[in-house]
Parts: sequence; structure tokens; C-alpha cells
Amino acid sequence: MAIRAISRPTTSDPTPLQAVADRHQPKFARAILSAVNRVRASVSLSALQADLQTEPDWSQFWLLTKADPSYEPAYLEAVLDGAGTESRVRFASALTLVNPRAVEAAQRRAAELVVGISRESRQAIRDVLALSLQGKFDVRTTARMVRDSVGLDSRMAQAVVRYRASLDGVKAGTAAPSEAARGLADQRFRLTNLDSLKVDQMVSRYAERAVANRATVIARTETIRAAHDGQRVLWDEAAAQGWFDPTVARQVWITTDDDRTCPECAPLDGESIALDDEFVSGGFVAEFPPLHPQCRCTLSLDI
Repeated sequence: MAIRAISRPTTSDPTPLQAVADRHQPKFARAILSAVNRVRASVSLSALQADLQTEPDWSQFWLLTKADPSYEPAYLEAVLDGAGTESRVRFASALTLVNPRAVEAAQRRAAELVVGISRESRQAIRDVLALSLQGKFDVRTTARMVRDSVGLDSRMAQAVVRYRASLDGVKAGTAAPSEAARGLADQRFRLTNLDSLKVDQMVSRYAERAVANRATVIARTETIRAAHDGQRVLWDEAAAQGWFDPTVARQVWITTDDDRTCPECAPLDGESIALDDEFVSGGFVAEFPPLHPQCRCTLSLDI
């Protein structure tokens, strides 16, 4: 079954750059989910089971841990839109829409994201294997959970294993349904008369929702980063063309001031630093937003 994105509220009263991120977030989340679906579809469940039963080259396993780079165009669009928005607001023709440096910034960051997701996916699947092969699950179940874990980080993948174990306990009559398990069972399922097929379906559904949530988090974080990548390229171009003096200009941090503002970002609101400095709050250091996953902050330029 194809995984679908879970919608999230966008920023209230957004700045131009936040509006760029809000515009691109759904498309970027869909691109990530499409990549996950393609990776899963490329792996045969029966071949994966065979890999787990032998001393193989783990070809199916490694296929599952490779991130699909096809969401690079979505990232590139967000970078160029970020640069174009700032250009229209402040610097008119300082940056052409298809600026080579903006394209390079987008390609570099998209490549880093592919590597990061691939690394996290590999670790997540390794953790699932380590937990599953302790005798808790048979080969068939392990293979299903490994495939279900594509696109998850280690923490989420381990949660899939725990959810499976709790359902198996209910099915075997050795455990009562927990409140957590009840909450995770959606309207299509009841925690009564469980059999292996029903448990498989429930665990797959749980994993799908976890992947969709993670895709939304990545999309929100990376569209903000992409928009700022474009903005920073524009500032460099505008300074090179003499629109302002980069030794005098200051970048100013702007937080989204509401009840969701986090304790890391709140102290940075209004902080002004030189263009080549970095923002620091607690254990976080950033050249520009996002400071952390799902950060909703942005910057302005004081010239």
C-alpha cells in the first residue's frame, strides 16, 4: 500500500520566506514518500526472507537502505523560490531566477540529505534486525518489519518492533491490550480476535503513519533550509553587485511568536549578527534557520 503524507498546519501570518516553505512542504513530503514507496516496491519480500535464512550478500537488505535521490528537483524549486521571493521583495534584478550558484547550493544540500536519510535508514533496519533476530520473531515477520522500516529513523523503527511485540502478546493471550496499543489501532482495526494477518496489517499501517509523519518533519525542516539557501545566495549576489556593504550589513533572527515557540529559538528573536557569523542557542549552532527539526524561524537583512 502506498504511504500518504499527513497534512500539518502551516505558519500563521507567515513571512515571505515562511510562505515559500509552506508552499513547497506538501510537494517535498510527497516526493520523499514516493521515494520510500519506490524503494520498498523494488524489494521482493520472499527474496528478503531468503536473505535472512542464509549467509547471503544481503542484496535485498542493502537495496532497502539506499535513499532515492529523486526528490532533488523539489528541493531545487524551493531554493530558487526562496531566492526569487527575496529578489522581488528587496533586490529587484540582483538575482536571475535560474542562478547557477543557487542551483549548486540546492544540489549540494539535496545530496547531503540523500546521504543522511540513507544512513539513518540503514541504522534503523540494522536495529530492527538486531531486535528481531533475538528469537522474538520468525523470519517471515522479521522480513516484513525490515521492509516496513524503510524511511524511518532508529527510534521510530524500534517503536515498530515494540508495537508488533505488544500485538503478538495480545494475540497469544499473554498480555492485555495497553492504552498505547488501543490508541495506535485506527478505526479499521479492533484489538480483539487478532490473527497473524491482522497483526501484519496493523503493524504496516502503524509504520506507514510513522513514515508519513517523518516525511512531514523532513519536508518542513528542509523547505525552510532551502528557502534560506536561496536567500543567502541572493544576498551574496546583491552584495557583489554593490546593492549593500556586506561588512556593515547584519542578519536578524525572527521567531514565530506563539505558544509553539520553542525555548531554543525564543532567545534568538531579534538577535543581530554579521553575515559571516553563526547563531548560537544552547547546544545548537546555525548559519541560518532551521535551528532544529521543524523550526519555523526566518531571517531579515539589516543594511
